[in-house]
Amino acid sequence: MITRITAAGLACAFAVAASATGFAADTKCGSFSLRGGEKVIDVVDNPPKGPSPGDVRAGNRQLIDDGGDGVAVVHFSATLTALPTATSGSTFASQYFVKFADGWIATSSVYELADAKDTSQRAGDAVLLVSGGTGAFENATGTVEIKAGDPPTYVFDLTCE
Repeated sequence: MITRITAAGLACAFAVAASATGFAADTKCGSFSLRGGEKVIDVVDNPPKGPSPGDVRAGNRQLIDDGGDGVAVVHFSATLTALPTATSGSTFASQYFVKFADGWIATSSVYELADAKDTSQRAGDAVLLVSGGTGAFENATGTVEIKAGDPPTYVFDLTCE
């Protein structure tokens, strides 16, 4: 896998490596990748019993750098909006918030899962659309691509103006 690194992404990597807390103190926008670390996820089965629109998947996941240091935490909530069909999986509308030491990124997405109750690493790829941020990420736009795997890889492509 080739990872595209910009000067801002490289600066982020150095800031993370130098951070005593494991969270980057000077994260900048640009292109960079982080791996998924420990996660907490649960499924809320709202009535009626069994998979149905309105069920919610919610949780959080640590995001780590290549050295295994914590860089960010992603918090998410995804609501089941459509049940699987013969040609598609369960469809979810989601909100993701990524918290770095120097700001937050807000994102949203629509994605499919084969099994709405499966909380394993088997989810497919997803693209999150960045709708804004705070601190170092104020006015952020771009994408965060989640590449499936064990662990998944989060590829950030951010512009802040």
